Amino acid sequence: MKKLYKIFGNLYGAIIFLFFAILICFVLTQFIIGNSLNFNEKFACEGDFCDSNKQSFNFKIDKKSYSFGDTIKLKIDFNNFAVGENIGLRVKGIKAKNGLFKINKSRQVEIKGNPYQIIYNVKVPYCSKCSGIGKGKHSLEVAIIKNGKIIESKNENIILK
Repeated sequence: MKKLYKIFGNLYGAIIFLFFAILICFVLTQFIIGNSLNFNEKFACEGDFCDSNKQSFNFKIDKKSYSFGDTIKLKIDFNNFAVGENIGLRVKGIKAKNGLFKINKSRQVEIKGNPYQIIYNVKVPYCSKCSGIGKGKHSLEVAIIKNGKIIESKNENIILK
């Protein structure tokens, strides 16, 4: 009888031990998985860098150096704007000595695809002395305007010679 009690007693102890071991593993696993899922849901896509549907644009100029009277050719790429949406586009730059921008153009752009690209040409003023523009480095800013507010702007430097 003692042998039987010893065998069943040890078996009963082993079962209780296994039950609690499995329970602890289950609880820890749920805690770890639960926390990692919450972490991913909360932080995986915070900020602009990971929003693949964020509206954005980029622009490039055809060259870095221009003479007075040249045409600056802007290649502007729009990403994730709705087809048919009208977006305001403003190009300004080449500040004169009196503080005014000699290029200050605005227009509406109808988005016709996603992504969508336009070529926009602006002229550098013809005369440096009569326009008050000095030779050298100048900034050109392209801004996207939606509902009357600038949603994004970017700058590029050019050289006037």
